[in-house]
Amino acid sequence: MKKILPVSIIIPAKNEATHLPILLESIKKQTVQPLEIILSDAKSIDNTVSIAKSFGIKIIEGGMPSVARNNGAEIAQSDIFVFMDADTYFIKDTDLQDIIQKFSKKNFDIASCYFKTNPKNKRVDIKILEILFNILKWFGTRSFNQILRGDFAGFLIIKKDPFNKVNGFDENLSYMEDVSIVRKLLRLGYSHGVIKKLRLGIDLGREKKGEKSPLTLKMILGAILSFISIILSSYKRTQQFAYRLNKKAISYCGTLGGIVEYKNPYSPEDRSQGYPLGITRGEKRFWEIFTGVLFWLCLLIPLVLAILKLDVVFVIYVAFLVAYWSVRTVKFVLGIAIGVKKIKKETSIDWISRIKKEYPKEFDELNFIYLCPVYAEDLDILKPSFKAFSNSTVGADKIEVVLAIEEKKAEMQLKNYEYLKEKYGKKFKSMQYYIHPTGIPGEIAGVKGANINWAIRHFVKELKTRGEDISKYLLITCDSDMRPHEKYLSAIAYRYLEKEEEGKMYYYASALHTFMNNIWSVPHIIRAQSNMLTLVLLYGWVFDKKKTFLFNGEEMYIRDSFSSYVVNLKTLENFKFWDPEIANDDTAFYWNAMVRSKGTFKSQEVYIPTYNDAVENTTYWKSHMSYYKQQYRWGWGSINVPITLAAITKDKKDFPLYRKIMIFGTLFEYQIWYLSVIFILTFGLYIMGVINPSYNFTVYSYNLAQVMSMIFLFITLLNIPIFVYRRILIPVPKNWKWWRHVLDFIEIVFITINMLTFGFVPYIQAKTEMMLGLGKFKRNFYVTEKVKIKK
Repeated sequence: MKKILPVSIIIPAKNEATHLPILLESIKKQTVQPLEIILSDAKSIDNTVSIAKSFGIKIIEGGMPSVARNNGAEIAQSDIFVFMDADTYFIKDTDLQDIIQKFSKKNFDIASCYFKTNPKNKRVDIKILEILFNILKWFGTRSFNQILRGDFAGFLIIKKDPFNKVNGFDENLSYMEDVSIVRKLLRLGYSHGVIKKLRLGIDLGREKKGEKSPLTLKMILGAILSFISIILSSYKRTQQFAYRLNKKAISYCGTLGGIVEYKNPYSPEDRSQGYPLGITRGEKRFWEIFTGVLFWLCLLIPLVLAILKLDVVFVIYVAFLVAYWSVRTVKFVLGIAIGVKKIKKETSIDWISRIKKEYPKEFDELNFIYLCPVYAEDLDILKPSFKAFSNSTVGADKIEVVLAIEEKKAEMQLKNYEYLKEKYGKKFKSMQYYIHPTGIPGEIAGVKGANINWAIRHFVKELKTRGEDISKYLLITCDSDMRPHEKYLSAIAYRYLEKEEEGKMYYYASALHTFMNNIWSVPHIIRAQSNMLTLVLLYGWVFDKKKTFLFNGEEMYIRDSFSSYVVNLKTLENFKFWDPEIANDDTAFYWNAMVRSKGTFKSQEVYIPTYNDAVENTTYWKSHMSYYKQQYRWGWGSINVPITLAAITKDKKDFPLYRKIMIFGTLFEYQIWYLSVIFILTFGLYIMGVINPSYNFTVYSYNLAQVMSMIFLFITLLNIPIFVYRRILIPVPKNWKWWRHVLDFIEIVFITINMLTFGFVPYIQAKTEMMLGLGKFKRNFYVTEKVKIKK
């Protein structure tokens, strides 16, 4: 039986299934054994925990490295702590015995070893990194180097008493907490050394996802900032700043934990960060830069033409924009008028009677899934939504409810779930929930796509286990505040069933997406934008749903999906559900479907309203802040442009060129060019006149300004019918005074203000960041809070 040494080996770990077996096997082979091995696991989602169990070691809850090490030390039974990272290992079978003997003989309080990389790894950069690490360790432990003196872990031995004297590792530090504790102990006079003639194995070839090298300039910058933060954390006056700087430093160093070649099993297996596999990093950056540059060229056309003094070209282009905007405005009014008639007609139809008369058997086999993603919503938000779905004319007994819960708010939402199940559980066919874990590598936080993707993938497995045919299910995906009209699902069911098998290649949505839940309590500019969005969506369904190719008569549907829609569950599975690695889920679903269907995916609207929440927060100011953050997140929806363009250029099999051109044209018009139109119509003449003063004295200048004035007067007058139709679709409160009706009309001006502020600036910010390659830093987005302004 091997001798037991009175030491505790503590291993902080997160997703270390690649390295952990090597470390544990090297410990097992030692001629002496530690008293205990403790794994502090930070919610690994790979096989880390099962591997640890197979070696029979203690497993406790971990966290960030400082927290994980402290948790291990807290339960350790020995007086000597040996902290080992999961990517280190003993080279020789006698290493542990020799290290502890030298540690005791030298009477060190804290010590470490030099490193030796895996000899199987022949990469030159790894060998250079080994030398660099050991030089830094030697330099940091010299007595003449008082300012920069310290040591770093990977492997660190500390006696229990000194460890407790400084309260362990500083849990406010996300990075270099090992350097910090060594410096603290040295200041208190404890003895420290590097055990010579013994080297510990370390695997430095553990590149993070998407990085080609274990050491990058960003990581070096992060290390420098972190070391500065360690020095500053020693002083009370600069301590809080130091902690903030430390958190900034860790952002340069990527995700902690071993995620070498990690593939999220809940992401589409043929995609990486939204792009098809096989698309190189260079190709990704090309399309992202292409999209951004094209946008900025459209925006800066007046400036470019003014500098080049191309007066005629400028006048022609602006005249084209005026004509374009005029035609769209006229069509906009007509579209709303037609939409109002269709809404009156379809809301009066008894859809469920039609279904039972024309498709009784098919309807009996049809079921619905209400997929409700939640974060911090309280019951005031959820109860009306569940009540609305339970009152659906299709029958609540045909609806299976799936509550998609984010782990951060699981405790709160589980209480909400229990209340809702108690109240509605007997009405719905079934109710269940799934908790989406926080911090899955590669996933975007703050976008509901990862949450609903996790939930529905698990529920599909459950349905298949039950022997259900998932092609008989229609999935409703929406925000938690969405309250459908009682005829919404029955109208969709009818449109779906009348198309027979072809209906599976459609998505279905309401043409009247209103924000009636709270529209009269939100700030003016948010109300104006929300009401206009309702009208824009209605117009889009009437006039912009599809295009026809003149040469072959084929129709191509170009109306992308928005916040809430319905789709056949089997179709959703065929399209690989949602991609949790991109900053968009609503419109991303449509463009992903168009790519995978080679341009044949379609859309069908119903003129039945849904009622949603506009952006609102607890105060007037916070509401505007939330609004900007929401628009900024929506702006990152432009990531669909480079992803889609990369995908259609890569797909050369049975994907007609004319469909690809239509996809590019649609993306260009609505995602790139459209945003520049209002800006140029507002400021274009002014920019031209300032940059090229001679333009002001041309005939073009006078005539163009006169024509634009008359046309814009006409467009302004069209606001009157738009105002009337809007009040038909979105009724105002009945108790208003006369002056409040006047203010309601005046609020029209906020539409233009919004177009040049909240509807413009955050979108420019998002597109520019994407162009500059800052997307990899945008892994966390603002979750729109579902709260009310405090009166």
